[in-house]
Amino acid sequence: MGKKSNKLLSLFRNILFYSGSLSPFDILKIIKHLKKYNDIDIIFFDVSLHGRLVKKIKVKYPEIKLIVNFHNNESKYYFDLVKSSGLIYLPIWLSARYNEKLSLLYSDLNIFITENDKKSFVGTKAPSIIIPATLPDKFMQSNFNNIENIDNYILFLGSAFYNNLEGAYFLLKNIAPYVSCKVLVAGSGMKKVFSRKKIPENVFIKDFVEDLSGILNAASAFVAPLFYGSGMKVKLAEAMMYGKKIIGTPLAFYGYKIDKSCCFICNTAKEFIDEINNTDMSKTFYEESRNLFLNYYSSSMDYEYYSQINNFIA
Repeated sequence: MGKKSNKLLSLFRNILFYSGSLSPFDILKIIKHLKKYNDIDIIFFDVSLHGRLVKKIKVKYPEIKLIVNFHNNESKYYFDLVKSSGLIYLPIWLSARYNEKLSLLYSDLNIFITENDKKSFVGTKAPSIIIPATLPDKFMQSNFNNIENIDNYILFLGSAFYNNLEGAYFLLKNIAPYVSCKVLVAGSGMKKVFSRKKIPENVFIKDFVEDLSGILNAASAFVAPLFYGSGMKVKLAEAMMYGKKIIGTPLAFYGYKIDKSCCFICNTAKEFIDEINNTDMSKTFYEESRNLFLNYYSSSMDYEYYSQINNFIA
């Protein structure tokens, strides 16, 4: 069972440079466990924020090989959060930066999900491999549309976190008023954020959607005007799973293979507007997009991807 969320305790831990819900007591328990079981050869960290623990284990048990999975550049993520939401997040950023540096310094193998993320880190001599984000294939093709009275729409999908909100604001202010189709914004917390804001008449806001298959199947395109964050935007893999045409910023496509028949990179609002207005709204499935998912981002590829680790632990 995971730890209960406590914002004050989390802030205090970060002030002491313990990230990712890790505490000094957790480290003591883990070291005690390693001392009891002396037959452990490899430890896999599925997070990059436990650098203090990575260092502690490597110093105390140098024979154990440590693998750290960097799901994204957490330091960059929290730095963007400081810039957008204020200095209250400064301790979290400083702690994340400190711990990620320790993870880089003391790991034996680093896993990154994009080449961009790998290049954004410095200070490591350990070998590294790229393993992209993958998802289980939940695709179900149907004519079912659970968005009442909405058809021929483009879809923006994402919960109300700051990086998604920046993209949604950009979409509603700079793109939606100038396109001829409907625009659906769906995600947990989005309805509350935009409930008191004036939005264009062709825009519809929907909150948490338990089953995304309906709105994904019915969408004519998936739009991702994203400007902040690192790592892979997993919603793009989900859009590919459902064979969507995808229109996004260069950042949105970080880490993804691109097929120019279904993936369109836009740098400005005008480029988004032109591409959306040129979209065939009657077409809701692109086989090329679906194939990108099957060939690269389906969890059925996990064995092939993670078998690369064998080269470093043999």
